Amino acid sequence: EKKHNELSIFGLTHFLSDNGVLTSTPQTIYLKNLGEVMGIKYFENNELTASKIMEVFASVGWNKSAKVIVEAFHNSWYVTAYDEDKLIGFARAISDNYYYTGVYDVVVRPEYQKRGIAREMMKRIIDRFNGTYLFLTYTEGNRDFYARCGFQDNSAAMWIPK
Repeated sequence: EKKHNELSIFGLTHFLSDNGVLTSTPQTIYLKNLGEVMGIKYFENNELTASKIMEVFASVGWNKSAKVIVEAFHNSWYVTAYDEDKLIGFARAISDNYYYTGVYDVVVRPEYQKRGIAREMMKRIIDRFNGTYLFLTYTEGNRDFYARCGFQDNSAAMWIPK
């Protein structure tokens, strides 16, 4: 029986606790360590709090709603990057696991940018969803970064702006 705060995403079960913490298990913290690259540790779908997510967004000048962003992560597969215990970046994806995967919110704190962290997180998303069509929208100045990750311009895409 599913509880009101339980959601299965990509075969993984996530729980939103009463204090706004997103976890992979209801009682214990589960971190799947994806390995360490140049002193930075990477995890997938690990425990996150709204305040930690918001700190990273604020570091790059993005204003997000804490309630909304927790739900966005709750409905995504994501990879996080840590320097020791400090969350320094994340990237998330939403996929049907067969045809399409959208990549969202690839964010790294400014003092950690240009060190290959975003590239490593993108590599992990691309590897995880290999075989699907990956798509994204990017912020001004980031097109070349995504081109280096293998993305190409597509004139057939459209969107309805918010």
